[in-house]
Amino acid sequence: MSVGENIRKIRKEKGLTQKQLSELSGVHEVQIRRYETNKSIMPKVETISKLAKALCVTTAILIDDEDWDILKQDEKTVKSFLSIAQNEHDEMLQSRKITNIIDYVKRLGYKTVTTADALLFYDSSSYKIITDKELLQLERESNDFLKFKLEELLKEKEEIPYKKDTKD
Repeated sequence: MSVGENIRKIRKEKGLTQKQLSELSGVHEVQIRRYETNKSIMPKVETISKLAKALCVTTAILIDDEDWDILKQDEKTVKSFLSIAQNEHDEMLQSRKITNIIDYVKRLGYKTVTTADALLFYDSSSYKIITDKELLQLERESNDFLKFKLEELLKEKEEIPYKKDTKD
């Protein structure tokens, strides 16, 4: 599959429109449409990276073997790809820190789509975006509140001494 076909496939799996992907990635909607419908158009690696980030996949996922054969002919492109791949790896490790809060939000019943650096909340007529930074702040505040409430609850409880083991 071409880069454009992969973009379309993953975008649809994520339930995103081309307009939503455009807003999340910063890539113009017309360009996304051109990539998805014309196999011969090869986006720059930086553009592929923006789209991959918005789709919450790595750049390598969007590039097939034939596209890679074209891209690897230019040394500058290869260096750019390798740099982007390293950055994506580092970002993926960072994003795992917010996985717990995202899982909790989903268990609360919110309809969401996870991107590489944000959480998209949606209903039938609109959507809102909460960034990873905001999610990390929410997680810290939630943890602080939970700790406070737990300590408050423990203060109310009666202490129960351990029974000493009488076996010698």
